[in-house]
Amino acid sequence: MISKQQNAVTMYVLAKDNNKPHLMRNVFTEEAVLSMKVDSSNIAFPPRTEGLEKITDTLCRDFNANNENIYTFCLTDTLKQTKDSLHCGWLVGMKNKTSGEIKVGFGDYAWCFDNNTPGGAKQLTIEIHDMSVLPNDVESTLFDWLAKLPYPWVSHSDVLGTMPAALSSTAISMHLAGLRVGHQSGC
Repeated sequence: MISKQQNAVTMYVLAKDNNKPHLMRNVFTEEAVLSMKVDSSNIAFPPRTEGLEKITDTLCRDFNANNENIYTFCLTDTLKQTKDSLHCGWLVGMKNKTSGEIKVGFGDYAWCFDNNTPGGAKQLTIEIHDMSVLPNDVESTLFDWLAKLPYPWVSHSDVLGTMPAALSSTAISMHLAGLRVGHQSGC
């Protein structure tokens, strides 16, 4: 059974990946805080963003102004929940609109919820462990594969089991093979 928190995370992924800023009101509280921990030079975000509108600008409007063909997946076998938190690993693939770079990355989500408000996410910490730039000749292979995965919740074993050979030596493959879930503090 899908929890209220999983529904909010699903709504977030749909809003972010498909440039639907109006959906973010169903995810975050007005006073929500976004923290970013980026361990890659191939992508940049402000380390802290406060408030629904600024979070929506950062994760939805600005992100989609720069990227297309965005696919974000939450890894079901990393999911850990309490009544007010949700933690999971994630995987993303996208293409930069300006440079044409094909990027894939992975990391961890740490969500904290206020269960008394719609959507209810009061804090989101996104850890980006890696954001790799792939050769342009794998573009079709990557996006054809991502389009076939269950969206947005998928197990890491399904990701590994269907990964095209052209991607098998990437950091994503190595990460999923030795899967680790990031720091999981409470709310």
